[in-house]
Amino acid sequence: MKKPAPRVDTEEWLPYPDSPLEVSNRGNVRSRAYGLTKPRRLSPGPRPMVSWRTAMGKVMTRQVARLVLELFVGEKPPGGEPAYADGDTTNCRVTNLSWGPRKHRGKTWKLKGPDVLAARRLAAIGAQESPKKRYWTQKRIGKALGVSGPTISHVVNRKTHRGVEDPGPINYTS
Repeated sequence: MKKPAPRVDTEEWLPYPDSPLEVSNRGNVRSRAYGLTKPRRLSPGPRPMVSWRTAMGKVMTRQVARLVLELFVGEKPPGGEPAYADGDTTNCRVTNLSWGPRKHRGKTWKLKGPDVLAARRLAAIGAQESPKKRYWTQKRIGKALGVSGPTISHVVNRKTHRGVEDPGPINYTS
């Protein structure tokens, strides 16, 4: 059941079920016991997260955007995750959020065999250059291939894509 869109000019607070938290339509979170809490960012990316302890002592961690959507828009559809209208994952206002399709968060899936080989070859070229004149850094290779520098590091050090092997030099005489 879809709820009516809340007014944005005033901050509306709703209690989050089975937790000591209250969530506002502006993306703020507060504890009923301690007041306003500051969401923190965890390792997968810049999405604000909030944690609390249940009555049984279990620590629960959720995205602030998910809390806002569950309370002000409705339950999460199967395969859904928070989608941000302006692309800013720190803007958790209800007017900026909607349920969208789940996307693959990892970037290594973009790299196919030829890209992996190119990344390894460019990293080898970059390793031979002097550090001050090095053009092909892992960060720059990642940017060229549409992935992160750490992803390229994993590819080069064979933590991922181990099965992709360099066929060696190409023989043009045959």
